[in-house]
Amino acid sequence: MDTSTDTPPQPQTVFVFGVPRSGTTLLQTVLACHPDVATAPETYFFAFAVRSFLFQRSLPPLRKLGIAPRLSRDTARTIAEKISRRTERPVTIHDFALSADGSISPASLALEIFSQLRQGSEPIFVEKTPAHVYFIPEIRQVLPQSVLIHIVRDPRDVFCSFNDMLSRQRKRPRSAFEFSRVWNVSVDAARHHGVHTVRYEDLVTCTDDVMHSICERLGIDWNPSFTDARGRTTSVARTASEDWKDNCLTPVSPSSIGRYRNDLSPHQVSQIERLSGARMARFGYETGAESGGAAFPLCDAAAYYMRRGRRVAAAIVRKLT
Repeated sequence: MDTSTDTPPQPQTVFVFGVPRSGTTLLQTVLACHPDVATAPETYFFAFAVRSFLFQRSLPPLRKLGIAPRLSRDTARTIAEKISRRTERPVTIHDFALSADGSISPASLALEIFSQLRQGSEPIFVEKTPAHVYFIPEIRQVLPQSVLIHIVRDPRDVFCSFNDMLSRQRKRPRSAFEFSRVWNVSVDAARHHGVHTVRYEDLVTCTDDVMHSICERLGIDWNPSFTDARGRTTSVARTASEDWKDNCLTPVSPSSIGRYRNDLSPHQVSQIERLSGARMARFGYETGAESGGAAFPLCDAAAYYMRRGRRVAAAIVRKLT
């Protein structure tokens, strides 16, 4: 049963998030090399627990309706089942975890699920779901003592990696316009929330310095030799079906920095710089174009908003039927 505080002692929770393919899995696996840190595949806990309308992983929900102060037994078990399927690990909400009325608080549910996913006694649990960047207020509300880490990467390089991932998933590639919108809303969502921001480029070129800084916030020491365990932690951080994360099995390397120079056309680079230039400058990314412009093919914008409109219409129909 729930205690009077409804938040029993549990491991400290660290949330890692950012645009997909920005290095979230890399940071997760390097962190989990520490013997005091456990992790698991992406849970999407807050995406499941927060009532919202039209959530699409890489973009924020069209509208968030908040998170209930108490969750029913059925709701809690539905969330647990979804997370169990996503992580490919058993997660069960037993009656003894519920209050007398059969409900549970979001905080107790989150900590119970994370404790089961931990599969050990490590004092720190790293939860990495890129889309949690859109649920920072809810994370702060439910788990105010958690540590939030936002990782950001040059959007031109992310665009290359993002479409590589979609290709391996046999999905439609994104245009520069579509992707710039994803990158912009994601970095905007993390702004003004007091999260700890890490640049991918710093992580791969100054790994020990970045990890010392993060571990200091967590109250633990960092030793460079911990990264010898990356093969083990990567297998823990991904599911069998996520083959696009195989590069995290390789040593940390800066070789992907600037890959856009070979992989993108000058027109694609210009589009991203024009649409995201002001935000890029905030993180120290240099551009070769004037960031104040907004030039992009109207067909890309029209196609994007038509697809978005169809999804909204379909979601409304589902709600009404």
